[in-house]
Amino acid sequence: MSDNVLPKPTKKRVSKSGSKRKDYINKLTKNLRKWDEELEGLEKKRDQKVTALRKNLTRRINILREKRADMQGKIEQLEEAGGDTFETLGKDIELIWKDLRDGFRSIQKALKK
Repeated sequence: MSDNVLPKPTKKRVSKSGSKRKDYINKLTKNLRKWDEELEGLEKKRDQKVTALRKNLTRRINILREKRADMQGKIEQLEEAGGDTFETLGKDIELIWKDLRDGFRSIQKALKK
């Protein structure tokens, strides 16, 4: 918000149609209009940040879905694997598992902020 400070009303007695009262009301109204503009600007910035965050999280979640699909494929290969293939697939699975776990934690942490 702006550093605008409400103008202090004067203590002088003026007629009901006095210009001091009108000036005071005009200043208050002007400040309110300025704050409306600032609030609109803040809402716009908020919306931009939310949109950017949504895109980022959607991209990251899609990457996790791909890794999860890779993991499912490796598990199916592991079910059919022989002894030598088991060792190789086991290493691949461990790497994918770590990536999945780290990705989930990263997204959860981002959502807690």
